[in-house]
Amino acid sequence: MLRPECVTTTHEVAGFRILRRCGTAFGEATRAHNVLRDAVRSIGSFLGIAPYEFVTEAERAREESLARLLERAEQMGANGVIGVRFHVVDEAGVTRLMAVGEAVVLEPEPR
Repeated sequence: MLRPECVTTTHEVAGFRILRRCGTAFGEATRAHNVLRDAVRSIGSFLGIAPYEFVTEAERAREESLARLLERAEQMGANGVIGVRFHVVDEAGVTRLMAVGEAVVLEPEPR
């Protein structure tokens, strides 16, 4: 199982050394657009307000894509993911959020 301290945006994990690189892993989440919701968001942005629903929907998409990334990394035999980054694509009425990172096998460094 992947431990939280073994998932990082950096290319190394403090206190661990990389034994094996398993390859690139990714997880994806998609959200369909809603015209009414988008209009309310636009008005909120104009007024300087971030609607609660928008924030939570974005957070849910991020969590979902990250969870899928970690599942794939585990399936590849990894116990860590380094270089995690997020990509967002907004196209044809759908927003796609993708989490990408390098799945690795880590070992604690000797003290």
